Amino acid sequence: MVDANPGADFRAQATVVFAIFMAALVVIAFGLTALGWWLGRWWGAAIGAVVGALLFLAGLAGAGLLYAMTQDGA
Repeated sequence: MVDANPGADFRAQATVVFAIFMAALVVIAFGLTALGWWLGRWWGAAIGAVVGALLFLAGLAGAGLLYAMTQDGA
């Protein structure tokens, strides 16, 4: 029997992995902000938030690119 939608399982798994990765990036970004607050109050929190936001955006760009490549059947 021929599968009517080849790769559907893989694309579904890629969606789950992408969601888990994005949740981890959010936790890391907030964790860096909390660590910054613990180390240096407002200045530390500001620096931690900026570093966390940059890490989040870089991760989002990379993960979004890889996720898109799994969804188009390439």
